[in-house]
Amino acid sequence: MRKIDLHLHLDGSVLVSTAEDILKMDNLKDKMISTNDNSLEEYLNKFDIPIKVLQTKENIIRVCKDLINTLINNEVIYAEVRFCPLFHTSLLT
Repeated sequence: MRKIDLHLHLDGSVLVSTAEDILKMDNLKDKMISTNDNSLEEYLNKFDIPIKVLQTKENIIRVCKDLINTLINNEVIYAEVRFCPLFHTSLLT
C-alpha cells in the first residue's frame, strides 16, 4: 500500500546498523530504540547517538540514502523529512 509521511525526523531515522558501522560500536540497538521510556527526557536521550552520527557531510548523505531506500521499500511516495542543522555543528558550519 502506498503511503505518505508528513513529519519524519532524519535523526530519528538512522538505521542501527549504520550507526554501529559509523561509530564502530556493537549492540547500539538498546541505546537507540525506545520501547518503554518513563519520561520525555528518557525518550529524547535516545537521540544522542543519531545526532553524534550526523556530524559530517558524508554521514548525513549516507543516512539520507539509507532513509530514501527505506522509504522506497515501504512504498512511501511522499515524505517531508525534517532536520535541525543547529544540532550538527561540531564539525560543520
